[in-house]
Amino acid sequence: MANKKFRLGMLILALIMALVFGTAVIGCDTAASAGANNGSAGPVEPDDITYTVTADGAPDKETSTQLTFTFSAEVELISNNITITGVTGNAGKNVRAFGGILTGGGTEWILNITDVTPGKIRIRIDKDGIERGRKTVTVYKDSATGEESTQAITLKNTIWEEGRLEGKADVRWYKFEAESGTDYRVQWKDKNGVNIATDRIYVTVTVWRSDLTMIEDFNEDGQGVFTSAPLPRLSGTVYLKVETKDNSPGTFAVRFFDPANMGPLDKITIYKADAMPNLSVELAWGVSSANYPNPIESTGYKVYRSDTKDGTPTEIADVPESSTDPSSYNIYTDTDTDLTVGKTYWYTIAGYNSKGEVGDKSEPRESELLFDVEAGTLLTVGGPAEDGEFTISHMVDWYKFTAEPGKNYEISREGSIAAYDTYGFKSDKTPISESSTSTFSGLSGTVYLKAVFIADPRNNFGPYHIKVQEYVPWWEQ
Repeated sequence: MANKKFRLGMLILALIMALVFGTAVIGCDTAASAGANNGSAGPVEPDDITYTVTADGAPDKETSTQLTFTFSAEVELISNNITITGVTGNAGKNVRAFGGILTGGGTEWILNITDVTPGKIRIRIDKDGIERGRKTVTVYKDSATGEESTQAITLKNTIWEEGRLEGKADVRWYKFEAESGTDYRVQWKDKNGVNIATDRIYVTVTVWRSDLTMIEDFNEDGQGVFTSAPLPRLSGTVYLKVETKDNSPGTFAVRFFDPANMGPLDKITIYKADAMPNLSVELAWGVSSANYPNPIESTGYKVYRSDTKDGTPTEIADVPESSTDPSSYNIYTDTDTDLTVGKTYWYTIAGYNSKGEVGDKSEPRESELLFDVEAGTLLTVGGPAEDGEFTISHMVDWYKFTAEPGKNYEISREGSIAAYDTYGFKSDKTPISESSTSTFSGLSGTVYLKAVFIADPRNNFGPYHIKVQEYVPWWEQ
C-alpha cells in the first residue's frame, strides 16, 4: 500500500510540474507523438524544414514515374539523401531518366522512379535541417497487359517502357495521346541480357491510328539495337504494336517523345571503365547516329560519375568532340583521376547539341576496382604459379615482377578455370600496350600486371593461375 501511495504522490507531483512548466511528462512519448502528427519517427524541432511527398499516376491506369517533394523552405538535395522502402508496393530510383534522377530545386524537387509495384512505399530523407521519420506514399501501375489493343499500355512522354516477348505469337500494344499539330517520334531498342542466346530480341514496331488502321508508310525495325523514326502528324490516340522480327524471345524498351523538347538522340555505349595503376579510370565510349543516315547530333559529351549505381551523377568532364559521319561508330575517351583505393565508380555519359540541350544519359557502367598496385602480389620469375579467383564482374587482380634489361618474359596461365586477360604497365605506371598481351620485352625494373576476367557468356567465374617466366623465342633456342 505504501508503494501505491508513493506512486500516486509522484503522479501528483508530475501533474503540478506540467502545470507550472508547461511540460507533459506522463502518458506521452514525445518521439512517438511527433511521428503520429507529421509522419516522423523522431522528435521534430520547431525550426526543422517540413515537407510533403506525392506520387503521380492513377490506380490501374497510369504508372507512377515521379515523386514530388514540397518543402516549407528552400533545400539542397541529392538523390542519395532519399531512401525508398517497400511496404505493400515498391519503386526504385530511375538512374536513366531523361533530365536526371533528381530534378528541380528550392522548395520543390522531383525524384524520377521506375520498376514500380503498386501499393504503399515509405520515404525517408536523411539531411540535417529536414524533418526526420518516414512518409507513406501510394504508387500506381497501369494494369493493362498490352496483349491486345484494348489492353494497350499507356506511355508517358520521354519515359522508356520496358517489355518482354516470349516468341512469335506474343505481341505488345502501347498507346499515347497526340496533340494536334505536334510532331512526335517513336523510339525503341533491344535489350541485351546475360544469356545472349535466349535474351536478345529483334523487334518490329508499327504505328496505328485511333481507328486502328495502320500507318502504311511507317514500318521500321530496330535491327537489333536502337532506332527512332518520325511520325506523321496525328491527333488523338496513337497505338504502337511491338512484335518479334525473328520470332525469338527477349526484352525491349519503347517510348515516344516530342523532339522539340529533347537533346541529341545518339546512341552512346560505354564499353570501357578500366582501373589504371595510378588510381585513375580510363573511359571509352562509342557513339552512333540514332537516325541513320542522318549524322550524329551531339557536338560534345558530358561525363558523369556517382559512387553507386543509383547515386546522384556528378558532372566531371566536358568532352567537346563531335563527328558528322553517320556510317561509323565513333570512339571517344576521357580519364578520371585522383580516385580512392578500394572503390568502384559508376559512369554515365550524355551528348549535347549546339543549343546546349543535353540528351539521355547512357546506361550506367561500373568501373573496375581501384587498387593500390604497390600492394599487389609479387611474382617470382620462373617461380610457382599464384592462385587467384574471380567472383564479380568488375574485379581485377594486380601483380608485379622485376624485369632485367635485355630479357623477354611471358605470362603463363596453365590449368586456369576462369578466362582472363593480362595488361602490363611499366615501372612509371604507363601502359605497355593498349591491348591484352602475354609477352613482354624491352623492360627493366618493376612491371605491373593487371589480370581481368573476360566477361563473356561462355565463361564462368572461378579460380585461375598466373605465373611469369623468362621467354626465349624459338629461333633463339
